[in-house]
Amino acid sequence: MSLQGKPLRFAPEDERAGRRVLVYVAGPYRASNAWEVEQNVRAAEAHSLKVWEAGGVPVCPHTMTRYFDGALPDDTFLNGLIELMLRCDLVYVLPGWRKSEGTKAEIAEADQALIPVLFNFDELCESLNRLNEPALGIRARGRRREHGEEGPGRVGPGGARSRAAVDYDFRR
Repeated sequence: MSLQGKPLRFAPEDERAGRRVLVYVAGPYRASNAWEVEQNVRAAEAHSLKVWEAGGVPVCPHTMTRYFDGALPDDTFLNGLIELMLRCDLVYVLPGWRKSEGTKAEIAEADQALIPVLFNFDELCESLNRLNEPALGIRARGRRREHGEEGPGRVGPGGARSRAAVDYDFRR
């Protein structure tokens, strides 16, 4: 897998043995009012649950700082969350990211650090299967449900564009 011709950063398998894949959940947080912010947080929580169900360990910045508005300067949280993201194995980008300057900055930082950035759940499950299976025997699964937003296709064999974003419904 490559990103603009560069090899992606994955921890060597011997370092990863017995360790779960950390998935940073990136997506819109800020909004014009408290209700819309809460809706963004709840969407991130719902996607984080799907990451758990697929065999990853989500890192959800939305829930880590949701009640801290005004407690410290925004840069304190933003810089800390970027540092946390840089310690993750994958970045999963939620729908609506194009309207979020913060999410665009996270994508740029992940690209620079060669952390795989995934824009749909199908790609995330494929990556989790590839990374988890040798160490833990975990296989991501779910039913596909199209949600229509496409990512820019930064991750894929030979730089291929990504398919339409896919969401998974884990209800049986």
